[in-house]
Amino acid sequence: MRLFEMVSEGSIVGIYIFQDGRFLYVNPALAGIFGYSREELEGRVGPADLTHPDDRPKVAEYIRRREAGEVESVHYTFRGLRKDGRQIQCEVLGQVVELDGRPAIAGTLLDITERERTERDLLESEALFRGLAVKSPNGIFVNQAGRLVYTNAAIESLTGYPTAELTRPDFNFLRLIAPESLDDVQADFAEHMRGRERPPRDVRLARKDGQLLDALVATRLINYHGEPAILGIITDVTERKAAERELERLLQDERKHRRLAEAVARVGLSLTAELELTQVLDLISKESTEVFRVSSAFVWLVDGEELVGFAGHGVGRDQFLGRRLPLEDTTSLAPKVVREARPSYVNHARSSPVVNQGLLQLFGAQSILGVPLIRAGKPEGALVLLEIEDAERFKDEDLETAMVLGGQMALAIESARLVRQERRRTRQLTYLIQSSNVISSTLDLDTILGHITEEMCNLIEVTSAYICTYDPGTKTSTVVAEYYGPTAIERESDLGQTYNLEEEFPGTVEDLEAGRPMIAQVDDPQLSESERRHMQRYGGKSTLTIPFVGGREGPRLCRALGEPLRREFTEEEIELCLAIGRHAAIAVENGRLYQQVKDELRTPACGIGALDICGAAREGCVGGRASGGDRGRAARLSRRTEQHPEPGRSAGSHPGQRRTGGSK
Repeated sequence: MRLFEMVSEGSIVGIYIFQDGRFLYVNPALAGIFGYSREELEGRVGPADLTHPDDRPKVAEYIRRREAGEVESVHYTFRGLRKDGRQIQCEVLGQVVELDGRPAIAGTLLDITERERTERDLLESEALFRGLAVKSPNGIFVNQAGRLVYTNAAIESLTGYPTAELTRPDFNFLRLIAPESLDDVQADFAEHMRGRERPPRDVRLARKDGQLLDALVATRLINYHGEPAILGIITDVTERKAAERELERLLQDERKHRRLAEAVARVGLSLTAELELTQVLDLISKESTEVFRVSSAFVWLVDGEELVGFAGHGVGRDQFLGRRLPLEDTTSLAPKVVREARPSYVNHARSSPVVNQGLLQLFGAQSILGVPLIRAGKPEGALVLLEIEDAERFKDEDLETAMVLGGQMALAIESARLVRQERRRTRQLTYLIQSSNVISSTLDLDTILGHITEEMCNLIEVTSAYICTYDPGTKTSTVVAEYYGPTAIERESDLGQTYNLEEEFPGTVEDLEAGRPMIAQVDDPQLSESERRHMQRYGGKSTLTIPFVGGREGPRLCRALGEPLRREFTEEEIELCLAIGRHAAIAVENGRLYQQVKDELRTPACGIGALDICGAAREGCVGGRASGGDRGRAARLSRRTEQHPEPGRSAGSHPGQRRTGGSK
């Protein structure tokens, strides 16, 4: 008995013994549950006095059954009444014992009021939760230790998985996460497992059918059936994200179009400023790098059967200028867009067979775009854009934008050529007047020949010019005067050199004696190999040969070799050279007569022999090398600046170099 009292007195559970309807013993915990002292309960009241009137029959029945020996013990709940009148919910476990030779009932009692209230609230809350979850358009789930233990109908719709499959014990919830979001979701789950909350996150989900959708996932830690769990709410934001991406695309397009419009406006201003072609194309190249936000922009121009690097801006510009590519090159993008006359781009260019890998390595490019420069339906070159960091820089919409800039470049080329033609006409007229004045102001033959070669270079923008005599008997031609412009590549003197025209320049004799101008191109397959070697030796791409008649002296020959770019001589230029030839012929004849009189006065016996510089029966020609003009930047130029003064001009007053037979 003493051991019982020790245990009972310290217990937090109410313990009682009653007999004949009166409590014989209550411990402090039971007295406290009902708000009484032990003295107020023991020997004074019984179970019925602490029971709600509505539950007294039930309590009395359970007591009777035990006292009658029908059951040994019972476990039930009833509503109790505290001393202050407040109702509580009680749970009891009692059994029959023998006390003083008669049956008594001993048991334990718990106040379960708060527990039942919590359970009731939980049931109500869970019912409310399930009611909301079932009707919610958002996906709702409960994840417990990595397993989905609850999902609503919206989850099925979002993921394409049925609830039975989602909540299966072996289903891995990470199957619902797209690869690009997997690391973030795993990190958040690990934090939750450590008891830490995480903020909402944008997640890409993978449906059962493989489609991807954008979702906003919000989670929080909860207790679910007495165990920690993660409650999650999934909101489908696919349409919103698509709208945001479309808005961003429109904003980017608007910014790009604004940059393009501003660039075109700046280019338009440059076209009215009468800049040189190279300056305009450099400017457009710079604008191209800013519009497309790329590393470099280069301009290739067609030169015969080749493309030559002419202008550019950005990384690799110095290595680009002057570089050449055959138009038939199938491993380079620039020749391709020129041949096909349509734009093209290549991403991941380092692994592409249609891109020149050597040039890519040189410029460090990852992606490339090329657009043809078309004028009057004919490709004049190509604009090439290079990006060294982004291997997927270009898209289809970039082609249209590039064509706009390409059109501006083609317009710039045409405008520059028109300006250049107008300047050339003005300069030609000026030079023609000056030439006539100079030629008519002197009778010295060397001075006349020197002026003819120099003015020829200036008038038609060639780099060098030659005057040769022609002997119809031997079919030979001898260089008697030459002039090198400041951009001439080769300055090896040809003065005094005699050529057999039939052997070294086949076909020249027939046209010369018929008085026909002649044009030769180094890339002409019908050109003789001997003449091709001669042009290549002097760096020429194009030649213009003009015969003129020097009075009794017969025809002379003016010859031009073009460098470094191929060019076509216009009818206007040919007519201009013929006009100079006619003026020169008069001056040459006057000079010849003047020289003859001087020789006769000095040594009469040798008068006729002194005319053999031209030869009474000889013919002659004028020749010059065609200027590269603005395109001269496409080749490396080496210059020698030996100057020879002439009457009325100091040695440094002109940029070229002139020699005649007399100066030799």
